[in-house]
Amino acid sequence: IGLKVNNSSMNFVEFIPKKGHVIMLFKIPQTNERDELIDESTLEQMKYDSSWKYYRIRIGTALTDTESEIVKSLVQQAYREYTGLDHAPGV
Repeated sequence: IGLKVNNSSMNFVEFIPKKGHVIMLFKIPQTNERDELIDESTLEQMKYDSSWKYYRIRIGTALTDTESEIVKSLVQQAYREYTGLDHAPGV
């Protein structure tokens, strides 16, 4: 499942629904800073997909506030990387 913004497909973040969890894919290059951010959190990171340049994180039933902030940050970084814009449309 991908995202659509202003009637255009924008797959900077994708979702793979599974029974009991969702895998989120963030289309951003791998960096030490991002690795540390995720590693130091309680998020369950899966192996980075270097061929498609995706961070993969398994999301369970609920996120803590800290986990939500990290996911939000990764979404924003992926959006900026994908579009080259610093803000979402209409913001």
